[in-house]
Amino acid sequence: MIDTQNLHSFDELVRQAGHGWLLDADGPEKVIAHLTETLARVNSLARKKFGASHDEFTADTLLSDYKKSPYKVLAFIQALAKPASPEMLLMVWRILQGMQIADLQMRYSLESSFMLSVTLQSSFSDLEAELYTSEDINDAALLRHFGIMKVNNRPVFDGFFAHKVIANS
Repeated sequence: MIDTQNLHSFDELVRQAGHGWLLDADGPEKVIAHLTETLARVNSLARKKFGASHDEFTADTLLSDYKKSPYKVLAFIQALAKPASPEMLLMVWRILQGMQIADLQMRYSLESSFMLSVTLQSSFSDLEAELYTSEDINDAALLRHFGIMKVNNRPVFDGFFAHKVIANS
């Protein structure tokens, strides 16, 4: 059972998302500083891409959002705790906000190159499609959080989901 009322700090939220081991291994101050810096880079990218109307990415806003949508925030924290680029973290947040995965391209060549390209679109409005790209192979790990299925025997990537969180991790 997720407790949305008794989290008061970002490090408690990181623990709730299943990454307490990371705080314990590297020290909470160092880890929280790194995650906060990464959030600032995602925030800067969102500001460039969407202007002033974008959702802020701060520890405080994630704590606040957790009270409304705990599973979305836990999924985002799990992505944030991985070595992922700000571009792909912003993509994750947009998927969690309801954007659909319209196109995914990945190219890999042994010890030579990697490219991941994800196009998102809204099924609720006429927003322009959004393109997210990366040449960092670490970003490929985010794909395992996608819902992968067939609908009417057609391939679908849908959503971004937290992995099962073990209590007291």
